[in-house]
Amino acid sequence: MTPKIAIVGAGTRVRSTVLPAILALGDMVELAGIHSRKPRAVPLPDGSEVQTITSLEAKHFDGVDIVIVAVKPAAIRNVLDALNAVPGKKTMSVVMDTPPLRLSDLVKSRMFRGFKSVIVGEDWIKLSPILAIRDLVASGAIGDPKRITLDRMSYRYHGLATLRALAGSRWFRSMKATTKNGKAAYDIVTGNGVRCVTIMPRDYGNGVISVSGTTGWVSNDPGFDGEGTGHVLGFPQDPSGWYQPTTLDGTPLPSDPVEDHMASLPLAYLEDPSMINRLKIRGYARLIEDLIAGKVEYDITDGLYDFVVTTVVERLKRFRDFGAGGGQTSLLRAVLARRG
Repeated sequence: MTPKIAIVGAGTRVRSTVLPAILALGDMVELAGIHSRKPRAVPLPDGSEVQTITSLEAKHFDGVDIVIVAVKPAAIRNVLDALNAVPGKKTMSVVMDTPPLRLSDLVKSRMFRGFKSVIVGEDWIKLSPILAIRDLVASGAIGDPKRITLDRMSYRYHGLATLRALAGSRWFRSMKATTKNGKAAYDIVTGNGVRCVTIMPRDYGNGVISVSGTTGWVSNDPGFDGEGTGHVLGFPQDPSGWYQPTTLDGTPLPSDPVEDHMASLPLAYLEDPSMINRLKIRGYARLIEDLIAGKVEYDITDGLYDFVVTTVVERLKRFRDFGAGGGQTSLLRAVLARRG
């Protein structure tokens, strides 16, 4: 049967990224409805509109397989209380937007229990350029990652999620606020010892991402000064279409059926037509595809972990965690896993 998806929230995040991602999946999914606090008419690519549902009564989620929650942090508890009252919640997966909770609600995070699965909609780890780097690392082409730099390519917990995906680690040993050439930055060490640097502010059009390994490197900066065999990643630049291919060493990466379907939708429909948002739309669609297939990479514990780490560093300027379970997890992750 075609999975049914309900969306709770009708703000900018939904209209710009979440809904376009669901529509990009075409007949792979069925949109069961969009819920909002006040009545809204949400536009669709064909010029029609979806009238939102202003109730969170359990009957509206009958037979729904996936619920995407993209509301302001202050509203999350009320939404989760409503979803916990749905009789069929054991067969329902929930996708939380970022951040998944307010810090003050963390002690009540057991509200995520009882669902089939709960993930966080961290689309950055599924962006085509990020996946290209991950595939290159997995192939052994640059050896084991030693150092990762996100220069103007990072923002709070999204950056942490990206670093963990590239490094292959689920936790951080340490994180310290610092400066690089007069710009705010963070020195970070992942649980498996990869040294990372993130440099602010965000400037996706000019930002640089690089991964140095034991035998080579990959970067979207052709002039990157790395050791060993280098690979140059090309971010999409053409603003004229929905989807433009990422390139690796000058070769366009092949598209897939979802990207082909995206290309058939009118670009004028998008509230945010920037290339980075179009990459995020495809990344979010990949998260949903994986969830339907039973693949969960970034679950609620991951989302809570990166949110807590970000909050601690912003307030105290440093963070420290300690390994557990043979280094596969950490003390903080273990605590959050009990809450999630």
